[in-house]
Amino acid sequence: MSRLSTRLFLAIFLLVPCAAFTQGQPASDPQALAYAAQSIAAMSGSTAISDVTLTGTVTWNGGSTDTGTATLRALGTGESRMDLALTSGVRTEIRDARTGVQLGQWLAPNNTSGYFASQNCWTDAVWFFPALGSLAAGPNVVLSYIGQETRNGACNTSSLTFTRPILRVWPPALNN
Repeated sequence: MSRLSTRLFLAIFLLVPCAAFTQGQPASDPQALAYAAQSIAAMSGSTAISDVTLTGTVTWNGGSTDTGTATLRALGTGESRMDLALTSGVRTEIRDARTGVQLGQWLAPNNTSGYFASQNCWTDAVWFFPALGSLAAGPNVVLSYIGQETRNGACNTSSLTFTRPILRVWPPALNN
């Protein structure tokens, strides 16, 4: 009887998790997709947007205060680059989520560089332009409708949330 119990135990704890991982991710809520499309249309009109470049001034507060200009670029829903031309030099941050695996790298003015911790890449790669962010339901994004809520006693808004599965940790060298 103990052999049967052991086999049953192994079958449950080895096969059930495998079945859970082979199931596909849930589909987005149609109502959430409709509200997301309305939001994007309100931001962009009838123009289809596939990339964007934004420029402006910036104050960087990373240890010491520094000022300069910012250029934020996005290509589709999964790639972005932020270049800050500061008085101390250029700081660049690159994000890539095209494959569904969120990646990030930074380059500092002193020519050092590194990868973002994986949890710091869980936000949208195109965080600065919502029409190309999660509202656009990029790779592996599931949109859900939460409901209506009242803000400041007068403004009714519809709330959406998005989820994205965590596929692996970046960079791969850290997984060994």
